[in-house]
Amino acid sequence: MSSSPSKAIKDVLEAIPKGRYVLCSRHGEKRCGILTAWVQQCSTEPPLVVVAIRKGSGVEPLIRDSHAFSICQIADDDRLSQARFTLPDRDDEPLLGLKVESASTGAPIL
Repeated sequence: MSSSPSKAIKDVLEAIPKGRYVLCSRHGEKRCGILTAWVQQCSTEPPLVVVAIRKGSGVEPLIRDSHAFSICQIADDDRLSQARFTLPDRDDEPLLGLKVESASTGAPIL
């Protein structure tokens, strides 16, 4: 008995590597970080990744204006980071209180 097309597609999608990442960006004095699971390498030369973020998220204009972002993989069981970077409509900066370095592009690096 053959697999249904939807099962075959699901099996292929399940084979794609997954992870949890904090994606950060900065433009001027404004910094932001969000949690995303959609990060994929798309080129080795030059080294490039593609990410997916929710339209309208606070980090979107920072990436657009700075042309830079950073990603940091976190453990699947890191509940503290998951809560810190997924709270909706935060007024405070989720990077406050964390050890953060800056890339040459200005993007915050956890």
